[in-house]
Amino acid sequence: MFCPSCKSTLQKISVVTASGERFEVDHCGRCGGTWFDPFEINKIPYHEVSRLAKITVIPHNHPHILKEKLCPQDHISLEKFAPDSLPAKVQVHRCPRCHGLWTSQKTLEKFKKEDGWRESNIPEKKPAFFPKMTVAFAPLFFTSLLIASTFLTVRSLWQTKIGRTMAAEEIANMQVNTISPTATAISFSTRKPYKSYIEYGPSTLELSSTHVSRDFKIQHAVILSNLKPDIEYVYRITLIGTGNQKYTSDLQSFLSEME
Repeated sequence: MFCPSCKSTLQKISVVTASGERFEVDHCGRCGGTWFDPFEINKIPYHEVSRLAKITVIPHNHPHILKEKLCPQDHISLEKFAPDSLPAKVQVHRCPRCHGLWTSQKTLEKFKKEDGWRESNIPEKKPAFFPKMTVAFAPLFFTSLLIASTFLTVRSLWQTKIGRTMAAEEIANMQVNTISPTATAISFSTRKPYKSYIEYGPSTLELSSTHVSRDFKIQHAVILSNLKPDIEYVYRITLIGTGNQKYTSDLQSFLSEME
């Protein structure tokens, strides 16, 4: 396959996710761009992005970057793609047919570095007074900060794991039925009454959400319409209990029908 930006040959590079899963990306060693199949850009951790940057040898006379970028698989024009789930000013290119993503080296680094950008962009009210940090106090302060940050991260991961476990226990009789190339019906039951909604899309970067049950029910059903034919969609279901507790399932997928 050839690089959409400079037409150099793409190299297959094996990368490892935070959970130890291994997959391959197509990387341009000349301009630094990387091609991702659908869903792969969400898996690559920042340290692997840094490793890709180190193996890129950009020549002194920078390669000519093409204005029109073609999909290395389908050879059609890539579209500029900047959904709300991406940080501000971060823009990638997407193939409208295979939904693969092309990103430059700088864009990929910024995207992964600014993970959690929504929280970091919320303005905080600065305290009126902050004590001067002495040499003796600094190590203690940063150690405490690190411990607190680690605790919050572990707690968040644990809560997410509990939510997925509870969703798996509560959701039963999951059925996915194709109605037409542009519509699919999803139904399931729960052990107890829940409100529910579903998030779905061709990738986790472009999820839409819609209510399944606005009232507390045991039987839940929804028809997803305006789908694109012959596309693999991912989805996850969130249950809302009577105590406002939320349980979100693992990502699952279905393939829309061909025309």
